[in-house]
Amino acid sequence: MTDLELIAALEREGVHVVFLPYPKPGAYWHEQRLIIVDARLSPRWQRCTLAHEAVHAWFGHDGPCEPAREAWVDEHAAGLLISEAEYRLAERIHGSDVHGIADELDVTDWIVEAYRRRLANVA
Repeated sequence: MTDLELIAALEREGVHVVFLPYPKPGAYWHEQRLIIVDARLSPRWQRCTLAHEAVHAWFGHDGPCEPAREAWVDEHAAGLLISEAEYRLAERIHGSDVHGIADELDVTDWIVEAYRRRLANVA
């Protein structure tokens, strides 16, 4: 999904997205139905952060989450941003190089790592 597709899907669910300087990459407030993404991040980081916060919104998470839940959220965010076909092609081009794959797919390294965990969990 593109950032615009993510924002449109969130808006349809009544979740508002704002980009402004923020001390963390992003946050979601369930009661306010609000996602904030740090506007100072690169477009790539903004999209990946938005996907992460969107998963929190769609699953109704509120407040800080334990590391296992954050990893789960990252894996679902990766699934929003990467298709299996795109990943397999990038892997053929770049081998196991996480950074090369991330550059190819225009996502962050942590999203590629989360996508790999997602694939491993399915297998």
